[in-house]
Amino acid sequence: TICVDTYEAGVGSNCPVAEPASVQDTLQNSIAPGCVAVSKSAVKPWRFVPYRIAEQLCAQSGKTLITPTVWYRAALGSKDVAATCSVNRTLALTGERAECQSGVGAFDMIGNVWELVAGEVVDGEWQGQQLPAAGYVSAVNDAGIATQTGTQPNPIYGNDYFWSEATGTYAMMRGGYYNGRSDAGLFSTQATIAEDFAGSAVGFRCMLAL
Repeated sequence: TICVDTYEAGVGSNCPVAEPASVQDTLQNSIAPGCVAVSKSAVKPWRFVPYRIAEQLCAQSGKTLITPTVWYRAALGSKDVAATCSVNRTLALTGERAECQSGVGAFDMIGNVWELVAGEVVDGEWQGQQLPAAGYVSAVNDAGIATQTGTQPNPIYGNDYFWSEATGTYAMMRGGYYNGRSDAGLFSTQATIAEDFAGSAVGFRCMLAL
């Protein structure tokens, strides 16, 4: 049994920096006693978090960073439209878009902030699978990750886009962000992010295996 956090990770009450605005803020929180990531409504998502630190913060909460497959299954049922999810707006508080809820009750899986997932990509491969070149999603595997891409938006896959590189080691993030527009969605995957990258549109979500 796997429990997925209902909300994007937020900053716990015992953290010295309530709203991190840089990697340095996140690092300061990550080493502070009692500072953990929380799943809580009506807070700003914790941003400016590099991939490995996201793993660490989930572990400090007794959880793990959500995997690509679990992320996809937890996101199913989310409405991939700007009227419900924050894909053509500004950053929202967790759960603020009440209709942006998946079939299992998770909020903001699409839009708001990109969500880092536990999926390292090395030289264009993920878990032994060769990923396609960057393009619009035209076929996916059981984790909702593109196996084929094309040059034209495909409405079957929400017109979502897949970012990929043939060489290098990268982190993976999913769902799009608050200004991702039609490129954001259930099948939107960014697999070209340096593991030490952190930005204002990137967050994370934890899960717990029981």
